[in-house]
Amino acid sequence: MTVLALFPYVSAGGNDVAPAHYRKDCVACHARMTGGEGETLYRRKDRRLVNDYDALVKRVEYCREGSGAEWNRAQTGEVVEYLNRRFYRFRP
Repeated sequence: MTVLALFPYVSAGGNDVAPAHYRKDCVACHARMTGGEGETLYRRKDRRLVNDYDALVKRVEYCREGSGAEWNRAQTGEVVEYLNRRFYRFRP
C-alpha cells in the first residue's frame, strides 16, 4: 500500500502554492521555534527526522497532532505533498 492512498483528494499537479492551513499552522509554529523564518527547518543539511516519504508523512501527522491543528485527511495530504514538492522530492 502506498502512502498516497491515504490521501485520495490530493492533486498530483505541480502547484507550488502553500496551502493556507500550512502557512497558518506550520510556518507560524516553526517561526516561533526558530525565532525567525518558518521554513528554515526544511532546509537543514542534517535531516535526521525526515529521510524518506513515509517519514515525511509521519512527521506531518506528529506535528499536526502536537499543534492541535484540526485538519482533515485531505488537508494533511496537501501539506505532505506541498512539502515533498517544495523541499524534499522523495518518491512516494
